[in-house]
Amino acid sequence: MGSLFSAMFITTIQDVGDGIVKDRYTGSRNFFITRPIKPIELGIAISTLTYNGAGGAVILTICVLFLDLEIGAVGFVILILVLMAGWFISTLIGFIIGEYGPLDWIQNDAISGAVSFIVTFLVPVYYPISALPSMLQPFSYCFYTTHLALIGKNAINGTGIDAVNVLAVICFLVISFVIAIKGLRWREL
Repeated sequence: MGSLFSAMFITTIQDVGDGIVKDRYTGSRNFFITRPIKPIELGIAISTLTYNGAGGAVILTICVLFLDLEIGAVGFVILILVLMAGWFISTLIGFIIGEYGPLDWIQNDAISGAVSFIVTFLVPVYYPISALPSMLQPFSYCFYTTHLALIGKNAINGTGIDAVNVLAVICFLVISFVIAIKGLRWREL
């Protein structure tokens, strides 16, 4: 799960954050709703999904071919949904950092990098939650990637998915979307 999450989420947060802060710096930011989409913005949004998705597909293929990963059709669909939800939340987080973060590109990139690191390496996506010190275990549930990893691991193992994790992901999605949408301005074109 950790490799899949790294492939799907790390560069998404940074790429989207960088694109938005550069628009803010040049004064051309109006994003998707308030102006026709520039090819570069559409490219950033789509390319993060395509090249990160390709990385995820390579990782899954290696796991199936060489590591004897067995995943059923339902588990595969759930895993794809988990990756798509995580990508969308990461895109929204990148937008939020770019929109509300510092105007300086270097500072913004540092924040994007730190957030990317935290949501992929400091939460238990590469290891079980039980490997964390007991005082940090409850804290790990504050990150969307923890819940996505638990859902993804259960999908791969064919075990039941905890509704609390699904609800937490939905909450992260809604909250991120609401915060991101506040940065958009409506205007007549």
